[in-house]
Amino acid sequence: MDARYASMYTDRLSILKLRIMALKSKRCRAGPQSEVFCPEAFLNVVADKLAYTSAMFINIELLDQFFYQFPREIDSRLLYDLDRKEIIEFARENPVVRRHLDLQERKDKLEEVMKQLNSLSTLRADPQPAPRRHRGLFGSVF
Repeated sequence: MDARYASMYTDRLSILKLRIMALKSKRCRAGPQSEVFCPEAFLNVVADKLAYTSAMFINIELLDQFFYQFPREIDSRLLYDLDRKEIIEFARENPVVRRHLDLQERKDKLEEVMKQLNSLSTLRADPQPAPRRHRGLFGSVF
């Protein structure tokens, strides 16, 4: 079996050497007017273009698959595989989101303290001193 592969590779190598020799010949180097005598140059250009096009197609298909599938995969894992605590831990892995969540927690705590202080102030009825009538410099005259 190895001999068969070796002969296949040697055959391929000899074909490539013949193609290189044909491209380096005087007929192929003569320019566009000799393209009839040198189809090897045309085949070389077509092969390069096909390789480029196929590589671009594969890249575009893979990127399209990634950009389509990735957000849906994240959504499904977040919604169905994680509980609330795990979702918060996942979100805190991003420093920007972590800072926002910390700020939101501080805001919630401050609002809770404000509610408690307001409720305490309504329960404790401080007797308000009687408002003094403000008399100006000429208060008794006017």
